[in-house]
Amino acid sequence: MTAEQPSVDGHTYYEILGLPSLQPIPLQDIKAAYHRALLASHPDKVAATDRDSNELDLIREAWNILSDDHKRKEYDAKLKSNVIPFSRLILDGIHTRNAFVQVDLDDMSYDGETAVYSFPCRCGTGGGFFITEDDLEKGKDLVECRGCSSWIRVSYEMVSEA
Repeated sequence: MTAEQPSVDGHTYYEILGLPSLQPIPLQDIKAAYHRALLASHPDKVAATDRDSNELDLIREAWNILSDDHKRKEYDAKLKSNVIPFSRLILDGIHTRNAFVQVDLDDMSYDGETAVYSFPCRCGTGGGFFITEDDLEKGKDLVECRGCSSWIRVSYEMVSEA
């Protein structure tokens, strides 16, 4: 994960350290969160089967970015440009804490027979995101993956047929 790629498996550096995203956080709080995360993932505390082999590296990388003002500003800017800044959203009665990634309709695959647009999800379960022309015409542009709890916002322009 770098400033160019603001998340790994849907987790930001803030989430890795258990911190709120895109808010002013004193360096001492970032440092304390870093130490808590290290302790919680330490090989002496967690069985090898319960631990991701890259977890300690991600924690160190999160500390490296978030503890440096310049790197953190770059990271936050990239995070803001890729993610709609909602930490909690109510959608059709569903509460979600997932961030929404914006996907352009032109980047989605289209099936002319069913009039359905699709886009693969990072979960790789084969579920993916699906949205119909009817949904788009009704203004529904938030789509949940059929294989996990991730969401995307589909960006598009309505073209009127004259």
